[in-house]
Amino acid sequence: MNINLREKISESNWLDLIDLVNMRNTIVHNNGMIDLKFKSTKSYLRLKEKIKGDLLFLKSKEILYYFEIVNGTIEILSDLFEKMYEEKKYAIIANHCFNSAIN
Repeated sequence: MNINLREKISESNWLDLIDLVNMRNTIVHNNGMIDLKFKSTKSYLRLKEKIKGDLLFLKSKEILYYFEIVNGTIEILSDLFEKMYEEKKYAIIANHCFNSAIN
């Protein structure tokens, strides 16, 4: 769809999304334990106050903050999709019908 998401959101939100991905990977794959891979990211420096020992801790307020960033990003993508779909819907429908008829 040729969307450059980074152009559509602020630099701070972009960095927060990167941090969120790195936190997610640490929480899911390491049970919240900080490893060398996480320590080598820029997120580690930005999130140091959320780290106690080798564990990553998030408070409810911080989770809500990241939720709002993700939700705002989804709204931007949804608006872009609606606009693009409105402009290209007839071509998309025709392409779908044409490809369905071939198969």
